[in-house]
Amino acid sequence: MPIVAVLADDQSAGFRTVEKLVYSVPEFAAFSHEVVLLAAIDGKQHASSKRIVDGIEVDWCTLFDCRCEEHRASHLKVRDQFAQREYWQPLHVFVSVDGVELTRAEGHEIDFDRLREELKRANQERTGAWWSYRDYRELLERLRVLLDQRSSRGGAAVHVELGKLVAAQKKAQSDPKLTQPLRTEAVVADVEELRAALIEEASGQVEDAAAAARIGGAVVTARRALLSIAREWKGFAPEKAAQSELAKLPAADGEKRKGG
Repeated sequence: MPIVAVLADDQSAGFRTVEKLVYSVPEFAAFSHEVVLLAAIDGKQHASSKRIVDGIEVDWCTLFDCRCEEHRASHLKVRDQFAQREYWQPLHVFVSVDGVELTRAEGHEIDFDRLREELKRANQERTGAWWSYRDYRELLERLRVLLDQRSSRGGAAVHVELGKLVAAQKKAQSDPKLTQPLRTEAVVADVEELRAALIEEASGQVEDAAAAARIGGAVVTARRALLSIAREWKGFAPEKAAQSELAKLPAADGEKRKGG
């Protein structure tokens, strides 16, 4: 999605007009989910409060719910990079993720329809796959629900489901008729990291079970845990590790007692 940098200062009549007529309407909230908004606002006359952050008292912005120094720093950067000629406040610069200006809209007479028009133009200029905020949030929620099912379905089952998403993405990349569930290479990489984390989690469980038998003498408990992991992760690396540790356990029928 494009970045929309809003450049103005807190004494600008144009900014106050657009804040009231555009930024405050419900449609703008929906619009903000399709872009990354960057407040590049200068000045120290807007409402703020004192807040302790990392042990230091700072001005906390009431407008943007961040440190005031952050939007002032953004103002300098956006002004120096995208406002080298005269402009009317507030200036909205639509920028690609690699910092290239796609389009802009400026002045107090702009309305929500104008911003929608510029967003459409910016999207036409952009190349490659992308996520809207709403779609990306829905994907993250889907992944969260899936990961939460580890306790009921098992980590291996979740690992397989994540693998299906990656496989479907790769298949869809060569067939435009298919929907790409992960869309971008960055998200594919994130899902692959989740799969690796599940393997790592299972490997840690193998190590814990082995340590319980070796150090605590809980052979029966360790054997039960290792057998469960081997069954759950059949065909994956944790199964091999669990089988290896099972082979090292003594053939005792009960728990080894202290001093026994």
